[in-house]
Amino acid sequence: ASGWVIMNGNRIQIKRKQFEKIIDTLDTI
Repeated sequence: ASGWVIMNGNRIQIKRKQFEKIIDTLDTI
């Protein structure tokens, strides 16, 4: 179970980074 939590956490962090990249591109426009 703990391993699943770690994988889920990493996935959330990756989504957050991708979301920040999208926001950065929108800010530059």
